[in-house]
Amino acid sequence: RAERGANSSTFSRLIKEIEGKIQGLYGCKTPEELRTKVSKIRQELVTLRDSQKNRSERLPDADMQERYDNLDDMINELDAINLNDYDGKGKKDKKQWLVEKQYELTSVSYPGNL
Repeated sequence: RAERGANSSTFSRLIKEIEGKIQGLYGCKTPEELRTKVSKIRQELVTLRDSQKNRSERLPDADMQERYDNLDDMINELDAINLNDYDGKGKKDKKQWLVEKQYELTSVSYPGNL
């Protein structure tokens, strides 16, 4: 039983850390920094999803289980935000593009969203 509680609390801690990193994307100053941080966050989500998938039991906390069940959706939403559509020549300047992308990324929706 203690292991199950530890499993849930570990998952909870890790997902909260990732959520904090997503909120922290507002601190990015360049499109390159944003792309790099999003790539790292995506990898953490995939690792978290896969490590939990290797465990046979469900998470005992219903909210955390729902959040786990929706990690694929979260990863897909991150992937859907085109971080390569700034060409430096369009009507939008770099700052405007960056703000829009940061807003999209920090609005990624899933149960218990940010």
